[in-house]
Amino acid sequence: PAKGRTGLPNLADIPPENAGAPAAMATPATFATDLDAARKRASLEGKPLLLYFSGNSEVCRRYETAVFTDSEVASLLGEKFIAVRIDFNTQK
Repeated sequence: PAKGRTGLPNLADIPPENAGAPAAMATPATFATDLDAARKRASLEGKPLLLYFSGNSEVCRRYETAVFTDSEVASLLGEKFIAVRIDFNTQK
């Protein structure tokens, strides 16, 4: 898929039919779930926070199965960001 300004794939370029086919042997991106702890870690490591607000939508599922399983994306997130997943259905 084409890359946006952040270096991450543009979701619009990923067809829905590919959503269930993660890349072979890919290690999914790792997300923290504790925002306060992630803020402290980001400050200590000098990295920006990347907040991913997830839910039960088709768009969320496409990101989780087609984008965050991409090895380049997972590597980029791990190296450049402290990634935090916030489930807006369960977290306030």
